[in-house]
Amino acid sequence: MTALVDVRVAGAREVEAMLKGMADRASDASPALRDVADWLRGQMAEAFTAQGRNLPSPWRGLAESTRLAKAHRGFDPRVLVRRGDLMRSLTTQGDGHTEHVTPSELRFGTTSRVVPVLRHGGRDPVQAPRDMDPAARIIEQWIASGGHQ
Repeated sequence: MTALVDVRVAGAREVEAMLKGMADRASDASPALRDVADWLRGQMAEAFTAQGRNLPSPWRGLAESTRLAKAHRGFDPRVLVRRGDLMRSLTTQGDGHTEHVTPSELRFGTTSRVVPVLRHGGRDPVQAPRDMDPAARIIEQWIASGGHQ
């Protein structure tokens, strides 16, 4: 006499299809990376509002002489903002903004000629935010379900 236990896997095809979809989305994460670029523009806008205090290497404040000179010339009083060109290049997709998205990479920044001078002066305008977890969640959400946040 033979006794058998019959074991069947239910949903294997569905799981297989789900994993294939995840693999496909992981091999081309460009839609999620475009969402990350949108998020980065928002983070840069917050940095300019906070005058860099929310960044890993906060921007140095302006010297009193610089504040007075900016006021005398009618320039914006904020750190790293004179006419707003640099700020716009990091917070919008307009002039000076650079953004290159591939299936696996996002390059985000500015072509502004003042950046090397600012970095030398202790005010690096292009920094990754302190907390990159939201960007990771955008990518994870895309890979897991194909959805955007």
